[in-house]
Amino acid sequence: MVLNTNSRNCSVWMWSSIQKNELEFRILNINVPNSFTKKRFNGRETLIWKDLWLDNQLLCERFGRLFRLDANEDSTLAERMTITEKDMWTLTLQNNGCFSSSALNKIRNEHLLPPPINRSPTMRNNALPQKIGVFIWRAHMGRLPIRVELDKRGTDLDWVLCALCKNEIETGDRVLRSCTFAKDIWKRVLSWWKNNSQMYSSVADMFRGMKDNQASNEFLKIWQTIEWVVGYSLWKKRNSKLFRRNMLIAPVVFNEIQSTNYQWILNRSKKLDLDWNQWLLNPDVYDDHG
Repeated sequence: MVLNTNSRNCSVWMWSSIQKNELEFRILNINVPNSFTKKRFNGRETLIWKDLWLDNQLLCERFGRLFRLDANEDSTLAERMTITEKDMWTLTLQNNGCFSSSALNKIRNEHLLPPPINRSPTMRNNALPQKIGVFIWRAHMGRLPIRVELDKRGTDLDWVLCALCKNEIETGDRVLRSCTFAKDIWKRVLSWWKNNSQMYSSVADMFRGMKDNQASNEFLKIWQTIEWVVGYSLWKKRNSKLFRRNMLIAPVVFNEIQSTNYQWILNRSKKLDLDWNQWLLNPDVYDDHG
């Protein structure tokens, strides 16, 4: 989209549309305001001294002495010369010179986001709300607003240590898997499911499912539900401690995970008839293989 500047309001809209993200662009060494130039046609909306329209340099800076001598510093090109066509803005960051919000977003994302490799569709589990599937996908793709990632993007943070344990730099893997608090929760969950041999090497591995080819499909779905709720719960608890200063007690968090999984599976699964006592004492009874 090329912006025709039929009025000064159009220029105001253009600058306001990028103003809130200008700091982020500057952190990336991209000077967006200076990347716009006026392509003059009729000259009515182009200030001869103060708009960038010739040789990528403001004439008020290039010819400072003449500018100070001019009685009308805000004069337009149309007042000094005869031009017939309309003015428009061009964006030098684009090869075609066209400005659009999507073009700026694309430029920003190319600098901020990792290369789009191994991109997978949003994950789904019918036993859980869709928001949890979106969360798991973001964790799997490394797109959570973790402190170390926010710091890379120029966010001013007081510290970047893990919000759960405050021992090491906060990463997605740290919060969801390797933090001492996260390890405690996973140890309790695996012991509950008598699955002490399950080992995770990464967040992606954690949400890939149980490594037991003999387990039934229904059992694997239940276990996936458990894994996803554990990850989502750890993230929510991280946020509650970070923003609300809530105290985290591992047995309480573990009990909440048991209850949440039970309620969601019971209410959303048409095939399973769960018993609460059985769920607490021996949940792997729902594996019908063998």
